[in-house]
Amino acid sequence: MSYKLTPHIPRWLLRRLAGPPSAAAPGRVYTFDAAVLYLDIVGFTALTEEMAAIGPRGVEVLGRVLDTVFGTLVSTISAFGGDVTDFGGDAITSLWVVGEERPRAAVLRACAAALNLRALMGRLNRVETPSGPHPLAIRLGIGYGPAAAFILGSEDQRLWTVAGPAMEGAVAAELAASPNQVRLHPSALEQVGAAVAADEDGNLISIHSLVRPRPPRRPPVDDVLVQPFVHTVVASREWSAAGEFIGEFRPVVPLFVRCDPPPTVDTDDPPAFGEWLNTWVQAAQSDVRRFDGWLSEVEIGDKGNVLLVQFGTLSAHEDDERRAVECALTLLETGRTLFPDMGLHVGITRGRLFEGTIGSPERHAHSLVGDEINLAARLMSLAQSGRVLISGRVRQAVSRYFAFRDVGPVVVRGRRQPVP
Repeated sequence: MSYKLTPHIPRWLLRRLAGPPSAAAPGRVYTFDAAVLYLDIVGFTALTEEMAAIGPRGVEVLGRVLDTVFGTLVSTISAFGGDVTDFGGDAITSLWVVGEERPRAAVLRACAAALNLRALMGRLNRVETPSGPHPLAIRLGIGYGPAAAFILGSEDQRLWTVAGPAMEGAVAAELAASPNQVRLHPSALEQVGAAVAADEDGNLISIHSLVRPRPPRRPPVDDVLVQPFVHTVVASREWSAAGEFIGEFRPVVPLFVRCDPPPTVDTDDPPAFGEWLNTWVQAAQSDVRRFDGWLSEVEIGDKGNVLLVQFGTLSAHEDDERRAVECALTLLETGRTLFPDMGLHVGITRGRLFEGTIGSPERHAHSLVGDEINLAARLMSLAQSGRVLISGRVRQAVSRYFAFRDVGPVVVRGRRQPVP
C-alpha cells in the first residue's frame, strides 16, 4: 500500500474514503455544524508578482516562504485539531467539526489556533528578497454554524467543496478584520461568550482558559482510493523518485465561471442543491476535457458558485488562450441546454503565475498564486450572464479566431488603473 496522496485531501474526506465505497461517491452530500477559521496572508500575492520578475531566484524565495510561512501555519492548524479543507492561493480554510468536538470546544480550538497563528506571523512578518525585505501580515476570521460538504464530478475525477453559513461567517469576519487581527463573527462569539476576551467589534484578544494542542489522527487510506481526487500529473509527481514538486513560474490561462442556479433549485436544501451542482460539474468536466484543461476547483462563497478551470498548468499548449475561449463558449452552450434558466458568467485572463505545492508535509495541495488569477475572478464578476469577459492579453492572442465586442478598459477592485 502507498499513502503518498493522503496529504492532498482533508481529514473529513479521508474518513469517508475509509468507509464503504459509496461514502465518497460523486453526488454525496454531508451536513454538520462546524467552527470555521478563514485566514488570508496579506502581501503574499504582491510578493509573488515581485518574485515573478526576477526569475529563478524568485522561485527560491517563494519556496522558502511556502516552507517557513505556509508550512508552519498549516502545521499549527493541524496541531489544534483543525482540518484544512481548502487552499485558495494566499488563503486557507479550516474546519472544527461538531461531533469531534462540542460546539463551544470547537470554537475555542479555532480561537486558540488563530491566536497562535497571529503570534507566529509576528515572527515571520518580513521576507528577505533580492530586492529587499517584503512585509507579510495575516487576517483571520472565525465563524460557526451549519455547513455542507459536497462530493462532485466523475468517478475518475472527483472534487469536493464545503459551504454554508459557518463558512460565510468566517469569510465575512476576515474581511472585516485589519491585518494581524482575529475577528469573531457573532455566530462564533455567541458560542464562547465569557470564555474569551474580545473588544466591541468582535476582535479576539485572549482566551481565559488554556487550550492545549491536540493533533488529530489522519486515517491511513490507500492511494488507490485517494487518486480520483488528485490530478494524475500531481499523483505521478508524488509517486516518482524525484520527490516533492516545489514550484515554478509559468504562463497560465485561468478561466472562472460563476453559475447561478435555476430558480427551481432550492439553494437552502443541500441535497437538492448538490444534485443540481453535481449534474452541472459533471457536464462541465466533460467539456473541459475536450480542450485538455483542468477543472481544478469548485467554490461556493461570496463570489457565488464558481468553477476554476486551468489551461497551461499540468498540461500546456501553444494555443491555450484559444482553447480557453472555445471551452468557455462550449460551457455556455452546454449550460443553456442542460439548464435554460441557469446564469453563467465567465472571466478569462493570461499571465505568469506561480504553480506549486502549498502547505505542510501532513496537509498540502497543488495551487496557483498570482494577481492574474484574482483578475480572472473579477472579470467573471463583471461579466453579464451568458457572456465571456476576457483580458486584453487573451484578446490579442486569439483575435483572428473570434469576433469580439470591445467594452473598453474596466475598473476592478485591487487595481489602480483600469484593465484593458
